[in-house]
Amino acid sequence: MKKIFYLFVFIVLLPLAGRAQYSYSSMFCEMCWTMANPDNNDTSCTVDASTRFQKYYDDGSAENYFAWIFPGGMAAVKYSAAYGPLHVYGGSVYVGDGSFPEGADFLGRDINVYVLDDDGPGGYPGTILDSITVTVNNFYWVDFDGLDVDIKQGDTYYMAVEQLESPPHCPPIGVDEENPVFYQSYTKAADSTQWQLSSYNDLMIRSYNCGIPNSKNQRSKLFQIAFIDNFNPCNGEGPEDGTLHPLDSVNFMPYVDGSHWDSLPPGYYAYAVRLNCDTSYSDWQYSNIVSHLQGAEVTVNVSCPAGNAPDSLYVILDGGDCVQDYYFEAFSDTGTVIFPEVPYGYYDMTITIPGDYTETFDSVYIAADTVMNISLIMSFHRRPISRSIPQLLLPHGTRRQKAIRNPRCIICF
Repeated sequence: MKKIFYLFVFIVLLPLAGRAQYSYSSMFCEMCWTMANPDNNDTSCTVDASTRFQKYYDDGSAENYFAWIFPGGMAAVKYSAAYGPLHVYGGSVYVGDGSFPEGADFLGRDINVYVLDDDGPGGYPGTILDSITVTVNNFYWVDFDGLDVDIKQGDTYYMAVEQLESPPHCPPIGVDEENPVFYQSYTKAADSTQWQLSSYNDLMIRSYNCGIPNSKNQRSKLFQIAFIDNFNPCNGEGPEDGTLHPLDSVNFMPYVDGSHWDSLPPGYYAYAVRLNCDTSYSDWQYSNIVSHLQGAEVTVNVSCPAGNAPDSLYVILDGGDCVQDYYFEAFSDTGTVIFPEVPYGYYDMTITIPGDYTETFDSVYIAADTVMNISLIMSFHRRPISRSIPQLLLPHGTRRQKAIRNPRCIICF
């Protein structure tokens, strides 16, 4: 075995291995999430979803290995969200079979993993977007998750690994030297603040993402979409308790359910999406619960004790029970807030005047178009107060308040 030293880098040459077919991105047979969102007129419902997939440049086999002599050195691979926004949740790094470095003793040792922005000089690695510490407990591919970074379409980012120990206690990084070579690998020595294009390509650091992978990898009818009914969230049931009806198969997301949604009777519904994985399908990924033709226009008029309107206020409706997925927030400088489409159900309503005056109404029940006229108490007693609101709106609710001495009400006291 021949060893080559390059500055502060270890490289070892190994026999060539059989090369796997290269792909810029490949999907795991698993969905990330599914989301349903009716339009403002409740005449159609848009269903969106994303899959789990990995981005990489290597072919899966390492011809060489890379390690720093001193701890603190870093290596990174550059990736792009060229085909749409994506979420980075993890990745993997290839550490080999334990034959390198000589006398390797790196199992149970840690590395730091970073997602770096491309805002460094010249577009090189810059701001840390997220980071985790990974313990290397196995040879070959070391998988990790726990990252949480959203990347906008067209943006680039780096998956970086920091070496924390010297050889033989440091996990190496595999180098794929077979063609094609993409030259998207970067390194930074421990005693340097400057990144540079790596002399060793391609480093075997992969990115695990949620999103839609490279379109050229998409097979026919990639997503199967189903519609779900016959469940009642007000009785504690969810989409998994309902009846699933296959609706369509499509190549791309989002999917718009138009005439079918528009023809449905009032009720609670959901969707599910699964991935076509060549010879099998992923599990169904259920969406949030959506309400159809069960919305009310809610108007909240707020006045101070003297009868005047506050010069600014926020009103929040936070759903509970069968509408727990719904959260509405609105601002007004006239004392009146209008929510045009609120699904029927129980909500905790919070009225806030900037300056930290807050009153909360628990379990407000909304079952029709409603106008609420509320006169703020605005005393300095921090205690629950029962208030009279029409029975339709507050059958079992209480009112809570919190006040300070300078709420933005004109002549409130």
